[in-house]
Order: sequence, then C-alpha cells, then structure tokens
Amino acid sequence: MQLILNRDYDALGEQGDVVNVSDGYARNYLLPQNIAIKATPGALKDLESRREQLRQKAEKKHQESLTRAETLQALGELVIEANAGEAGKLFGSITTKELSQLLLEKTGLEIERRNLSLSQPINRLGEYTLYIKISAKVSAELPLLVIALQTESTRQAAASRQAKSGVSAYAADDEAHDREVAALSSPDASYDEDAADEEEAFDLAEAIANDDSDWLAEES
Repeated sequence: MQLILNRDYDALGEQGDVVNVSDGYARNYLLPQNIAIKATPGALKDLESRREQLRQKAEKKHQESLTRAETLQALGELVIEANAGEAGKLFGSITTKELSQLLLEKTGLEIERRNLSLSQPINRLGEYTLYIKISAKVSAELPLLVIALQTESTRQAAASRQAKSGVSAYAADDEAHDREVAALSSPDASYDEDAADEEEAFDLAEAIANDDSDWLAEES
C-alpha cells in the first residue's frame, strides 16, 4: 500500500515522504496511529501544494538538530560516580534512563532514553561511549567515564591515611637529624683529612675547568 507520512518516522522516512508498505503494516499500525495516510490522488495533489512548506519545515528542524548535537558535543567527557566493589564491579548497572536525566541536568535538552545507546552495558568502572540519536540524519557521541563514588567515609579514610603518612615521614626526618647531631657531637668523631683533601681536589679541578680565576687566586 502507498502511504504519505504525516510525521517523521525513523523506520520509514520524514514527514511528506511517499512510502510503500505491506497492507497489514498499514492497516494494523501506521494508519490507526495516524503516522501516515493513504496516498490517494487528492492527498498526493495536496502534498504537492505543500511541498515547499514541508521542505522549509524540514530544513528548520534539521538546523535545530544540528544545534542540539553541538550542545551535547560541547559537554566533552561525561563523568559519573557510582558505587562499586573492590574489583570495580558496580552495585547495579547505570541505565539509559539515568543517562537521559543526566543530559537534561547538564544541557536542558530532553533526550528520550530510546534514542540513547551504549558501546556496552555499564556494569563496571571504566570508559564507555554514549551514542545519541537526535534525528534520522543527525547524531552525537560522547565519551563516558564511570568512577568510584567518593562517600564521606571514604574521603575521611583517605585523609586519615594521608595524615598518618605525613606524620611518619616527619618522624623519620627527626630521627635522622638526631642521629646526625649525635654522631658529630660524639667524642670519637674525628675530622676526615683524606675526605677533605679529596673534596678540595675536586673543587680545584672544577675551578680550572670553569676558568674560575677568583677561586684560584683565593686558594693561592
């Protein structure tokens, strides 16, 4: 059966397109849902008179779709926090319904969940790709990163570990300093003449290499 689409329909085409479908598909679904009308001689004649109007309407809609795509692409990478176990497995997967709500919050754009698809189900921490169908001719895709949810308890635990690490390092520095002071003040401590001579020889060689006349004159 030949029909004229009353509106854009992904599986068939855009508003005003003349399509051929099976009689059963037309009678049982397309006609009752007012997605299309029969392409009678009168309907085809009316379509011709509205062709330019429909073309302008389609062009306007296409430009709006492009603008929506640019708005979505401008988000860059989407980052989602989720509860996960030790091995990175999520406690429940992230659904397209949640992603649709996230896009609405970030852009103000309502994207139906049926127009969202993923590179793979989101059930672990990691990187994914979100595909967004905006119209029959326009789509967008966004990188998606799922990271572990930082709760107040995990933040406090991390801060505590960092603080303990800092205290340990500070204590180690103090102990090293105390040992150095004790060694220098010990009655057994003596001046290492060989080491001093070696140090002076090194300074002399470096001064000659750098043509440091001031240092040479001072040492003379």
